Parts: sequence; C-alpha cells; structure tokens
Amino acid sequence: MLAKTQLIFDTTDAETLAASDKVGAVLTTADGTLLTATGTALDVNVASGTFNVNSDGVHSGGNTDPDNMGQILHVRNATPGDAHQTFRSTGANPNASALDPATIFAADANAFAHAWNGTGWDRVTSTSGAVNTHIAGQAGTLSVNDTANTAVLQTQKNVATTGALLASQLAGRRYLFVQNLGTKHIYVGASGVTKTNGLRLSPNTTAEFRLGAAVSLHAVSEDNNNQDTRVLELS
Repeated sequence: MLAKTQLIFDTTDAETLAASDKVGAVLTTADGTLLTATGTALDVNVASGTFNVNSDGVHSGGNTDPDNMGQILHVRNATPGDAHQTFRSTGANPNASALDPATIFAADANAFAHAWNGTGWDRVTSTSGAVNTHIAGQAGTLSVNDTANTAVLQTQKNVATTGALLASQLAGRRYLFVQNLGTKHIYVGASGVTKTNGLRLSPNTTAEFRLGAAVSLHAVSEDNNNQDTRVLELS
C-alpha cells in the first residue's frame, strides 16, 4: 500500500521537478478520441437541429414524482389492460404509487446456494445473515490474529546511488513501512536494486509492506544527495 501525506512541487532542479507530483485529466469518447474545448467550455456536437430533455418520468402523464421513475415491462397506455401487458409489473396501475397488493402478479425468483459434500448436494445455510462454514478438524470459533504486538523498531537511512539494506530485519516482523522524506525518488527492491527496476517511491510517499524478517529490502536513490528515508518495523 502506498500513501501520500501531501503533493509536492519542487523546482530546485530538473530532477526535483521530474520527481514532483502532477495531477491532470482528459475526457475521451468511447473509442479513445480526445474531446475538445473552446476556452473553458466543452465543445458539444448536436446531431440534429432539436435538442430535447425529457425529465417527466416513465410516462408522459404529468408524472412529477421521481420515485415513479423506473422500468415497467408492458406497453404504456393511459389505462393499460391485459392486452397491453406481457408482465403485470404494476398490477395494471399507471405508476408504482398506485399499486394495489391484491392485484399484483409477480414471478417468484428465489434461488438457493448448494455445495457438494462428496456424495450429494447440501443446501448452504446461514445464521443471522452470515453463511455457516465448516472447517474440517476445527472446533469452536476460528480467529485470525495478524496484530503486531511484540516490538517496534524505527530507523533513519540516508539512501544514495549505492544500494543499501533498509531494515534491520526485526525478529518476528509482520509489517514494514518505508517513508521517503527526501526531495527525489528512491527505489526499493531486492539486493542489487537499481532505479531502472525498483519500486519507485516519490518524495513524501509512505509504502506499507507485509514482509517477514526472512525477507530483506534494499533501496537506491537517483543521485548521491542522500535522501532522508524512514523505516518502521512492527513484530
């Protein structure tokens, strides 16, 4: 996981400018064609001489209630009858607000989940909205604890062009955080990492890694100006 504490725009030199954060966006059509604008207004092509907007709901009967907007699965007449309907979605009433439960016909589309037990199919059950799960050989409640509750170790590193080990590999480590407080990019990875193959961390970026103590993490900078880098290990 990566996180930025703030966006940085540093014009000190070409490298700090290249490492600065940039935000931009473009609008395209479905086929990727870039949309254009005149001044601050988006260019719009109206295909015909008339441009109509209909916000009257699902029929033209003066519906002013947006709650009545939706999909009705029959031909709309002022008073729809059976001949006009393939599915009696509103009980022959003109809108959803006029529904009479006694006249509604609905298709019951219940579905059930089943699981293969080795010899046949069993219906999957639930308790209070949660799916019941059986784990072979496990009795009682199964809990997963990934909390780091043993030790914390913080380190400051000056990352330069020569790759160096970032963390001390704290025993029992569960989490590793790396924060670039320098003004230029650093790159992290395995031993021998370079700026052409490492994971780039721009200035003011914090990265979270789920790395145990058996895994070492190295870092290298874009130039010899040591980049202030902070490392936090949790076990």
